[in-house]
Amino acid sequence: MNPNDHTQEVEEAIIAFKKIKRRQLLISIPYIILILAFIVVRIFFPELLSFNPFKEGYMGISGGVLTRLFAGFIISYVIFSKSFWKCPSCHRYLGRGTPKCCPNCGIRLQEE
Repeated sequence: MNPNDHTQEVEEAIIAFKKIKRRQLLISIPYIILILAFIVVRIFFPELLSFNPFKEGYMGISGGVLTRLFAGFIISYVIFSKSFWKCPSCHRYLGRGTPKCCPNCGIRLQEE
């Protein structure tokens, strides 16, 4: 075991990372619900998302507009993730998954 594992900096990083994970989860839930809703509509009500400009679509909004809104929604989620999923110590992107240690600076982010 590394003797530096229990330093004040590591403990602060663990606490900060818990907050980052919680925020990421709380923001991800509405995104996931909307993505699933879009998929359900796409599968069961494809006529609502048609690209026919002469058809009203859903609530007077054409399917093309709804699809573009969905794409913008996905892009905003990716930007959010890249902006906030960062190491509390070096402030660099943590990558995919939930790492135990920062892949950039090596500081421990989770208790074992």
